[in-house]
Amino acid sequence: MNKPYTLSEDDKATPVMVYTQNEMIWGDVVTPKAIRIGIWFRTDMAPGIVNVYAAHSLSLWNDGPERPAAYNHIAIPIGLVTAFHPMPNVKEQLFYDPQEPNRKMETVIATVGLLQVRGYLRLATTSTLRQFMDVNRDVFTSLYDIEVSHHRMPQGRTFHLAHGLVRTSATIFAQ
Repeated sequence: MNKPYTLSEDDKATPVMVYTQNEMIWGDVVTPKAIRIGIWFRTDMAPGIVNVYAAHSLSLWNDGPERPAAYNHIAIPIGLVTAFHPMPNVKEQLFYDPQEPNRKMETVIATVGLLQVRGYLRLATTSTLRQFMDVNRDVFTSLYDIEVSHHRMPQGRTFHLAHGLVRTSATIFAQ
């Protein structure tokens, strides 16, 4: 399949998965090469519209179609995005120093609608999930070493990834 976009010398295309309340969408996003996809939405370069090319969309509800629909381009307002991650084959450098003192990885289960994300939050060693949630004002929260599952997920129903983002206000966090 020909790609429905053209890259400039400073661009890259990255395969990603974007979740809304109702749909799971996957395909390529085009960004400047300097953008780290895993933290893109947490930067000043976050888009107002997420443009996904060579895209597929699958309803997250049981009454939706069984097979994904294919599109050349899907434009998703960032306000509708509930979760986001690069596809499992995308490798990116860590966004943090694992040896940083006074930090820990705290186990968490993040439920975003019918989507479940098991992984870790990066917290201060003296902090708890409750304290983190009391002070967290980020629109998207980063999760690490995650397992993403949903009963409508294609190919085995679980993705194992190094990182992902969930919309803080649309997510229930549990331990």
